[in-house]
Amino acid sequence: MRTWLLVLILCIMISSGFAEFAGGSGTKADPWQVATAEHLNNVRNYTANL
Repeated sequence: MRTWLLVLILCIMISSGFAEFAGGSGTKADPWQVATAEHLNNVRNYTANL
């Protein structure tokens, strides 16, 4: 049981490290959610889509 909990926590930590934004799909109806400076920095990777 303890091993599964550790694996779950590790998976959550790894997946959150790859998140470019806190949420949203980048459309007018569902804009990106920026929660950190890193998220704001990621916006520059999508300026051609604006």
